[in-house]
Amino acid sequence: FSSKSHGRIAGRVGSTALEIEVGGGRKISDLSTVRMLYSIGIQGIYWKFELHRGGQKLIIPILLSTHLNPVIATGAFIIPTSLYFLLKTFIVKPYYLKREKQKALENMEKTSAQVREARAAAEKA
Repeated sequence: FSSKSHGRIAGRVGSTALEIEVGGGRKISDLSTVRMLYSIGIQGIYWKFELHRGGQKLIIPILLSTHLNPVIATGAFIIPTSLYFLLKTFIVKPYYLKREKQKALENMEKTSAQVREARAAAEKA
């Protein structure tokens, strides 16, 4: 299982849009990627959740505010970012480290069992 993270900062300027988008994502399999983006612009403040699977893309925009309120803009950026780092540090990383240790232990047990079997077969011969 290999997962790759990536970040993104983008700006859009058009006749109806002036927008800055900040976010990140993670490749969760060979074909799938998930992303969370924070978007602030003329049309309001959004969170966008994206799922890319194969050639398909699912985008779920959540409108937080139509007004450019600095308190909402700051909170909408800081809360998910903090939550992400807390979850990653205290739940996800320890879980994967524990899982890797368990797999290494199982591999060692399997290898030692194979060595014992080979020794037994050699003694019989």
